[in-house]
Amino acid sequence: MRPVNRPDWTLNTTHLAELFGVRPQRIAVLVQEGMPKLARGKYDARERIRWRHRRASGAKVPASIQEARRLLYEEQAEHKCLESAQPAPTLVEVDD
Repeated sequence: MRPVNRPDWTLNTTHLAELFGVRPQRIAVLVQEGMPKLARGKYDARERIRWRHRRASGAKVPASIQEARRLLYEEQAEHKCLESAQPAPTLVEVDD
């Protein structure tokens, strides 16, 4: 079996900025806003696209693991509130 050649999606800051038409300084701001990175100055272009899509779709994008946990707890609490807010089923008498 021969190895499959896969494209390397790893880009440095300058190339990522060029690809997306922004200045390198904007990449640093996007990282502060939660954009994923592989290492200092190294980014996976696919992950950047996925991250941008989630942001554009209105999904909450956590900047850290602590924020992700907080968002999860908020969603779980909201779900519990919605469950308890549903009206209880009503019983109806049936004549035999």
